[in-house]
Amino acid sequence: PPAREVPPLQTRVTGSGTIRIYVAGAIDLGGSDEITVTPSQPGSVLKVEFYVRDKIELLGNGIVNPDQKATDLKLYGLPTCPSVQISGTADFKGAIYAPNATATLNGGAVIDGSLVCASINAVGTVDVHYDEALANEGNIMGWSTVRWREY
Repeated sequence: PPAREVPPLQTRVTGSGTIRIYVAGAIDLGGSDEITVTPSQPGSVLKVEFYVRDKIELLGNGIVNPDQKATDLKLYGLPTCPSVQISGTADFKGAIYAPNATATLNGGAVIDGSLVCASINAVGTVDVHYDEALANEGNIMGWSTVRWREY
C-alpha cells in the first residue's frame, strides 16, 4: 500500500486539581506531536500524573507544560517501563520517575525538574536542572529528596 502522511498528535489535558492518566502502552511523541497540559480556568491549579507501562519517548515538542512548574507534571515509568528518551527540541518541565528504565538524552534535550532512572546516557548538548520546588512535594513513590549535586 502507498505511504500516507499521518497528522501530528495534538492532545490537550485540561482541568483543575489532580488528574491521573494510566497509559497501558507507551508515550511515543515525535516531531510536532505534543500533549499540552493547561488549567481550565486562569488562576486554577492543574497537576497531571502519567503512569506509563511501556517506553517514554519525548522527541520534538513532547509534553508542553505552559505554566512551567515542574511540580505540576509528573511521569511515572512503571516497573515494566524499559526506557526514557528525550531529544530534539523537547524542553520538559516536570518530574520523571522511572527507576527501572535506561534514559537517553540527546540533541538539545532540556529537563527542568528531575529525572530518576536506572542509568542515563547523555549525548551532545543536554541540560538537566533540578527544580528545588520538587523537594517540597513530599515522598514520590516512597522516596524523598535529601540532597542533590549540580555539575
